[in-house]
Amino acid sequence: MDPYSTHLPILKNIIDNTDIKSVFEFGSGLHSTQLFAENCDDVITCDIDEEWYNTISDKFKDYKNVSPILHKDHEWGSKTPESIAYLKQLNRRFDLIFIDCGDAPTRPHCVNAASKFTDLIIAHDTDAPAVIGYNWHLVELKEPEWRRTDYKDVVPWTTVWERM
Repeated sequence: MDPYSTHLPILKNIIDNTDIKSVFEFGSGLHSTQLFAENCDDVITCDIDEEWYNTISDKFKDYKNVSPILHKDHEWGSKTPESIAYLKQLNRRFDLIFIDCGDAPTRPHCVNAASKFTDLIIAHDTDAPAVIGYNWHLVELKEPEWRRTDYKDVVPWTTVWERM
């Protein structure tokens, strides 16, 4: 399986079996954004790479339900990157927030911020160790308020947090 799409079976299963209408995506993706575009009413997808943003914007230009957002003044590893500030500025709930952004050290902060705006968070690459920048130990979502499920059948892993 393509390591850039190991999250797709989990995302597809959740979309097929729940009522996901609105999605906020930290890190645009060919696979994930396509799945959301085809199945959800409102998709906001943020990215920090201008070239990738242009690719995504062009690919989804005819989709009225997809809003690509570029945050090019991104500070690598920031606890409060532009995309988190943007999510807070929107100040609305989403059915799903998906995290697969290029800035690995920022991902746990995205998870923590997302918990204020959704009851369902999915993150990709959750098996990646802290030594390469993925500081998953900084995620603050704990039981009993949140249930964490790690999907380890394929690498990289995908993790789902559900508010109980």
